[in-house]
Amino acid sequence: MQQSFSSPVIAGMVFNTIVGIGLPFVLVLLLRKKYKLRLGVLFIGASAYILADMFALSLVNTGILSIPALAEFFEANTAVYAFVYGIIYGLIQVGGYYLIMRYMMKEFYRKENSLLFGVGVRIIDTVMAYGINSGFSLIMVAWAVNARGADAYLQTLDPEYMEENRAILENMMQMPVAEIVLVGTAGIFMMLLSIAVSVLVFQGVKREGKIHLLAVAAALSVLNGFMLALYNDGTIPDVALYVLLMGLLTLVSCALAFIIYRNDKDEKRGKNDFIAEPVNSASAGTSMHDKIARVSQINGRNGDSAKK
Repeated sequence: MQQSFSSPVIAGMVFNTIVGIGLPFVLVLLLRKKYKLRLGVLFIGASAYILADMFALSLVNTGILSIPALAEFFEANTAVYAFVYGIIYGLIQVGGYYLIMRYMMKEFYRKENSLLFGVGVRIIDTVMAYGINSGFSLIMVAWAVNARGADAYLQTLDPEYMEENRAILENMMQMPVAEIVLVGTAGIFMMLLSIAVSVLVFQGVKREGKIHLLAVAAALSVLNGFMLALYNDGTIPDVALYVLLMGLLTLVSCALAFIIYRNDKDEKRGKNDFIAEPVNSASAGTSMHDKIARVSQINGRNGDSAKK
């Protein structure tokens, strides 16, 4: 059995960690600094993900599959299930984002908020799925194996599942580097797609005459859910093809969102779009240093007068 992880494999894991943890936080810092946005928008986006993607979607999907007849039908007809799942995925996702933006972002009108909202939607999944599960946690395993050897590392795990753990570890060490990197690349595409969909939903909620963009956003989300279901059931046979399709969908989505975003000239501002800038004491008139010097000068004069 191979006793260590190769450097290229570890480099792929580092790439996934950077994508999963570094990418969202860099985007947050850049958007915050450039556009002076409230971080509350980020947390609103994360809340939308929890309510729509994690809770509502899981609840509906589990409810459908808990019906024996439907579960058997979908198991025998995976393409039909992928189509149905895609529709559910798209409608719940966009519907959830619409409700969150309409009722939790009433005083946010700047189009830049949609960018930070999109990052918030993906930040939880990106950090957990790509940064930790496909990145940092695997690096820790690789470090332990390379430090002690594969057999010694396996001795620290549950002996009841020794052979299963050995097979899993062997597959991890022999995993192609390209396949590891493609996982992180999919994470990048998912982040960009989320931002594009958020831009479209924001326009549909906040701009008059743009309600039709909700349908466009839903169509993009439906395609995303459809491809995800096809990949999970093996219809899309490998990660390379899935990432290629994801890349094409992301390219189209971002191009469309960019055109609409750029053409948005609305100058309306809500009260939450304004952030008070800290007062610069130097520009306000007299610096603190000058004030202290002035007080010292006055005290010195008073002292001289007292001596006289």
